[in-house]
Amino acid sequence: KKIVISETDTGKEKRLHIESDFINGDIYGEYEYKELAKTFMNAIGREIPALAATTKKTTDNIYAYELRINDTRFISKLFGLPFTINSPSRISGGCNDITGNFNLNAELNNATLMGMEFPEAKIKGIINKEGITLNPDAKNRSYNKKGTPQESISETWVNLRTFTSRGQTSSTIS
Repeated sequence: KKIVISETDTGKEKRLHIESDFINGDIYGEYEYKELAKTFMNAIGREIPALAATTKKTTDNIYAYELRINDTRFISKLFGLPFTINSPSRISGGCNDITGNFNLNAELNNATLMGMEFPEAKIKGIINKEGITLNPDAKNRSYNKKGTPQESISETWVNLRTFTSRGQTSSTIS
């Protein structure tokens, strides 16, 4: 599998461009390359310390990202992940490490999670100093005993709203 990463620096704004068989996209804004991962981990770690250790020093990173995912079957198999995206999908958002905001918008097509198929899934997420808000909407496809998809009437939308702050989580499923 191929992967090509290129960068452009115009003084203040930088652009990191990724091209590969499974993902293409850009990260652009004002940031230090070596601190991109730290920015994301700080946002997660503030609210869920068990998932990511935060560093006391915050960065001054402000960036946006847009990723086009083609097919993650190879990556999922390589790392033993329970999640696979089988058709072109899009993930975008932005991060402002100064204010502590990180947002995510994902439109996933033909995804599989632990054996369940999701022809369509949309996820909106925000991490800020108030907590984490996650709003996924997903349509699940079921199969009959012969392995063929059920009629479209059996497809259902799952709507989950989750808010986490300082160890307290509230969720609504409809």
